[in-house]
Amino acid sequence: MTGAEKLAERITQLLPHIDNRAIRLWGQWTGGKAWDNWYRLIRCEAEGGDMLHMDFHSGEALFVWAPNRAVVDETVFRIGNADRLRWEWHVLSSPNPSVSFFQFVQTPAGVEWTRNAGEWQRVLHPVASQPAVEFLSVADLRRSPE
Repeated sequence: MTGAEKLAERITQLLPHIDNRAIRLWGQWTGGKAWDNWYRLIRCEAEGGDMLHMDFHSGEALFVWAPNRAVVDETVFRIGNADRLRWEWHVLSSPNPSVSFFQFVQTPAGVEWTRNAGEWQRVLHPVASQPAVEFLSVADLRRSPE
């Protein structure tokens, strides 16, 4: 069993205990501003041996290639590093609903990112020293200086 498969199994066991969380990817909030969007994880599977595929309650998806240094329990959900991340969502206001995404790739120079979402103009500044994936709870919000 690969590391991603073991992690997917662990996350699946914890699903009933993981409440709504805000998500950061290499220090960047998925929804724009800090703490603006909350997501409920509804499914996690390993695909292709080394990739996690996580689905959320309102149609978003997160793909994590080669996750490592993970700490996942009822209070902490953190993947310390990964080769690549992809966050997908649906633009509900679009006349032609399609999947929008941004993607992070670990390189020797740091973490680089790309997007296909033309209407999403925010510039990201991923930080390689931050965890690749963090699910942050209401308790984390109460402790946060942001």
